[in-house]
Amino acid sequence: MPVVNGITKVTIDNVSFSFNALVVNPNKYLPLMQPLFTTRVFTQKANETQEKYLHRLFNTLNNRQSTSSVSTDGTTRTRAPRRRNEPIGEENEKILNAMGIDVIKTTPASLSIVFKSTGNKYRMKRDTMLSLVDTFKNSYDWDPAHKVPIKFGVELEFIGNPDKLAEFNAAMYKRVGQDRYNPIMQYHKNDGKQWELGKDCSVNRRTAQPSNFRGFELTSPIFNLNSKKDLNELKAVCKLIRDKFDGVVNNTCGTHIHMSFPVDSASEDLIKHFARSYRKSENTLFDKCVPNNRKGNKARYSRTVNERYIWDRYRKLNFCNVKRDTKEMHLEFRQLNGTLDYDTIIAWCKLQQLFINLTLDTWEIDDIDIEDRSVKVQLEDIVVGENFNKATNETLMKMSKMIV
Repeated sequence: MPVVNGITKVTIDNVSFSFNALVVNPNKYLPLMQPLFTTRVFTQKANETQEKYLHRLFNTLNNRQSTSSVSTDGTTRTRAPRRRNEPIGEENEKILNAMGIDVIKTTPASLSIVFKSTGNKYRMKRDTMLSLVDTFKNSYDWDPAHKVPIKFGVELEFIGNPDKLAEFNAAMYKRVGQDRYNPIMQYHKNDGKQWELGKDCSVNRRTAQPSNFRGFELTSPIFNLNSKKDLNELKAVCKLIRDKFDGVVNNTCGTHIHMSFPVDSASEDLIKHFARSYRKSENTLFDKCVPNNRKGNKARYSRTVNERYIWDRYRKLNFCNVKRDTKEMHLEFRQLNGTLDYDTIIAWCKLQQLFINLTLDTWEIDDIDIEDRSVKVQLEDIVVGENFNKATNETLMKMSKMIV
């Protein structure tokens, strides 16, 4: 398996691609599974999606596992004595998890598994399952080849109490410094050097809030995603909004995340590549992490990504801050619902960080069509990754409403 420019590639029938490309085109790795099927069955299934293909794969294997114990000559096969459960190993379970499969029972001869996406349960031959795991383990690079340094900023929309503005200002000056906070109280494009507080006419109070409450937007300075000092400051400011400004959010609020990172060239082709990648992951990942009013085209100022309207500001992914053909890409992610919860904001930032790295991975693959380069990510792929700690996993799962 050759490694080119740090990207692990797999070659099948003279076509090379990385794991990230496989996520886009699952049919490209189906030949690896061909020995498990007859020619007729394989031909029928070869054009199915990844999820349907794996679903049918395990159905097929399950049927083979469940064949009659009576041989063709009429004699009864002798079953092996039942033995105690045996684990298949933590690494193997991780790979199965990344394929959307949970192992619920193991024995020396078989495994009981469940598909996380459907809840369907199957009983599989242990050796066949481990062979499948080895195929993935030996062929694919699960981690993104790119791990670019990312700078980020946040726009926090919320409903606040104007009567407590002076108290909030004093608390901000004390926490971040006089030169790092400016209550400008009007719309102003932040240059990234300080916190700026302004009014926001798109944010409206609901009947649950007192009549004097108004909509505000607090924009941050530029932060480093790997800086504990910066992250601690963001966490403290979120708390100050709640404690000193009576800050709350409702469904008119959004949380916008700006991310910038180095690229060889911020070309229009690369911009469109990011748009295609986000569009492919909207239903499988991002829509699962937000409330119903932020899904699809339901949010007025955060509509679904469309390559034809690449410069429309009010899309889930906004490219209006990109300076074309420079060495930096500046993206604004607008889909996250309004929140003052620090853990949710950082979980969303980590999600977009992984999205950026995987999208850059597929951009550097030269031997597949440009339309097929974009990456499609699913929530099940993310929550088992080493990029996220336990707390982040739990936050993402809560955001997607997969657990209470």
